[in-house]
Amino acid sequence: MLEKNEEAWKDKVKFIGASVDDSKETIIKRIEERNWNKIDHYTFGSWDANHHIIKGFNIRGIPFVALLD
Repeated sequence: MLEKNEEAWKDKVKFIGASVDDSKETIIKRIEERNWNKIDHYTFGSWDANHHIIKGFNIRGIPFVALLD
């Protein structure tokens, strides 16, 4: 979706990936294999229901999708 709309979206849309269940090495390997180089990737290391981002977005499971403005 990002590649298809890249020109129209330019700096208006940003995709962010966050992992809560994989090691950093596994995430890097997946990014490289799938060529997800236009997505910003972050990791929480492990699921922590008390993490401020998980609590702030009321995330109850994965996958989780949010649209922010």
